[in-house]
Amino acid sequence: MAWFYLVSDTPQQHPRISKEEKEYIIESIGSHGYRVENKTPWKSIFLSAPVWGLVLGHAASNWGNYTLNQQLPTYLNNVLRFDLGLTGLLSSLCFVLQWIVCILASWATDAIRAKNIISTLWIRRINTIIGLWVTGLCIVLAGYAGCEAPLAILLLLLSAGLNTFTVPGCKSSMLDIAPAYSGIVFGFSNTISNIPGFVAPQLVGAIIQDSTISEWRTVFWVTAAVHVAGSLLYLFKGSDKLQEWAKHDSKSNEAQNKEKF
Repeated sequence: MAWFYLVSDTPQQHPRISKEEKEYIIESIGSHGYRVENKTPWKSIFLSAPVWGLVLGHAASNWGNYTLNQQLPTYLNNVLRFDLGLTGLLSSLCFVLQWIVCILASWATDAIRAKNIISTLWIRRINTIIGLWVTGLCIVLAGYAGCEAPLAILLLLLSAGLNTFTVPGCKSSMLDIAPAYSGIVFGFSNTISNIPGFVAPQLVGAIIQDSTISEWRTVFWVTAAVHVAGSLLYLFKGSDKLQEWAKHDSKSNEAQNKEKF
């Protein structure tokens, strides 16, 4: 109900927006921020390396997120021998930490971009590395923490919390490369990236037979490998430039036909 009341297609059409906010949004979005035609360049979207870079990064992030959030209670109970109450508390802390980190990381990213300290692409790359590579390292190290339960918990919490650095990282890339089609690109990305929601638990179930520490280390190594592999295309082929197929000019159709993966 709130969404229907508060949201409009454009700032100009919003009946309750302030003049300052309207001007800020229009200036931020720029001349390519709105679609002026109904035709969606599906082929160019599906064949775009920057798009697939953010899709794979998104999927890798979700793989780690689903694996940790769904399997952490089992790991805490069966391996670290925590009681059910403490297991539930620690599992919930992962979500609280993710919320805090996501807000702070997004704020810091905007501040860095506003001051032109480094380029938008580089800050998104750094965020992606923190959200995928550092988290992968943390979850692997947690498997080798042995009987040091506090250290293992700290590493698992870091792995869960830092994962949301991917939000102002690769997961926001569609706003850079195709603002007019950002909803469509994100919808496509979110669809693909939620496949790990049912694939990751199946794989974990196939690996975990006796819930031994060696089996869990395998799960953690697989998660880290997915994180790193999923980030590579974005790190090498990601972009912060408006793509030709996302522009609204006379050259856009020609660019769509020439777009290659």
